[in-house]
Amino acid sequence: MKRTFMLFALLLLVGITAFAQKKITGKVLDEKGRGLPGAGITVGRGLSIGTVTDENGKFELTLPNGI
Repeated sequence: MKRTFMLFALLLLVGITAFAQKKITGKVLDEKGRGLPGAGITVGRGLSIGTVTDENGKFELTLPNGI
């Protein structure tokens, strides 16, 4: 019984956390309109949320709710 409750609580917590996030995608282009690989993308100053573009200049960030 305790194990079932813990599993249910864990699944509920994961579901709520996943629901409270935003996904941002985009593409960084150079002056000629080509994808720019290796560009750094950050969210705000002082936050440790960021990513780097792939070989085609595309990126994806998942932001927590409230940002």
